[in-house]
Amino acid sequence: MSNKVYFKKSAQQIAKSARLEARITPEQKELINLSRRDQEFFAEALLNPPVPSEKLRSSAQRYKKRMGR
Repeated sequence: MSNKVYFKKSAQQIAKSARLEARITPEQKELINLSRRDQEFFAEALLNPPVPSEKLRSSAQRYKKRMGR
């Protein structure tokens, strides 16, 4: 199969996938149902996040170092 034909088929497949995904609204795809208790717990964690542990901080530093940040 030539590169042009392969590229055309790949582009068509990507376009088809994009059209199918576009039919799904973010609300349909990202929606999670939480109990009232879980909603409060989630909101509390967002508003007052816990202090990162030493292990998490050192992992973040290693990651940044490896990624050149």
